[in-house]
Amino acid sequence: MAIDRQQHDTMGLHRIGEIPTEIRSAVDQLCREIIGALYARSRRTFDENALLGLFTRIAGSWDSLCALVGTSRNDMHLQARAHDCAAILRCMYDAYIQLAYIAVSPEEEQLGELYCEFVHVERFKVSTEAVKQENAMARMVANSPMRAEGEPRNRREFDRVKHLYIKPKPKDADDTRGKWYRLSNLRQVAEKIGRGDDYVWFVKRYGSSVHSGPFAVFHGPQCADARIIEGLALHYVCLAAKNVVQKCQLPFSERSQALVRGGSIDMVNSLETPVDT
Repeated sequence: MAIDRQQHDTMGLHRIGEIPTEIRSAVDQLCREIIGALYARSRRTFDENALLGLFTRIAGSWDSLCALVGTSRNDMHLQARAHDCAAILRCMYDAYIQLAYIAVSPEEEQLGELYCEFVHVERFKVSTEAVKQENAMARMVANSPMRAEGEPRNRREFDRVKHLYIKPKPKDADDTRGKWYRLSNLRQVAEKIGRGDDYVWFVKRYGSSVHSGPFAVFHGPQCADARIIEGLALHYVCLAAKNVVQKCQLPFSERSQALVRGGSIDMVNSLETPVDT
């Protein structure tokens, strides 16, 4: 089914509102096509594995957001879920910025490898810190029969990759940075790929909902209509799909191409619907 951009202008976010059922169906098809095509590759590069993981994360968040909006009993119930919808949108933004950073960067920067191998740093740091505690959960982990095999393996894998993440001035041999990327924070990543304005709109604005700050708790998330947030989420699904398809040279259907064309425009500069800030 060809998607008429004039008829379904919500894809371009010129008019943001409830996503039509046929558009949701098209998004589901798009996600299946991209994830299926990447899974079908028997030998994936680090970049492909990183993009597959991040796009799958975005697709899952989109599905969760649609479930929250679609199962709301009435408008009041929907507004009560607005914080959770805003938090999911913030998660999608975080995943998209990392995905786009990997997708648009040259191969020689090895960003896909940095992303994939950082799993060993996270696993080692979390497990090591957990068993140092003195509580029932820590004792359960410390006394696990799997610890004798798992702990040395975690150590070996961490030692194998830690040179990629050691701080410029480390305190000790295991002093790695807290993020997989070399830049200082996610805002710098966003600015690096030309999405710095988005950072203000989606991290700053919705961060209070994620962390239960007083502004959000007492006044609700800015752009509080969960259906509006769903429309913004559609934008990031389409942007992520466009990046993955171009980077990995994936084929996808005409229906999906039409969806991506309509949904991946510059939302921050094309929004025409008045929004209360």
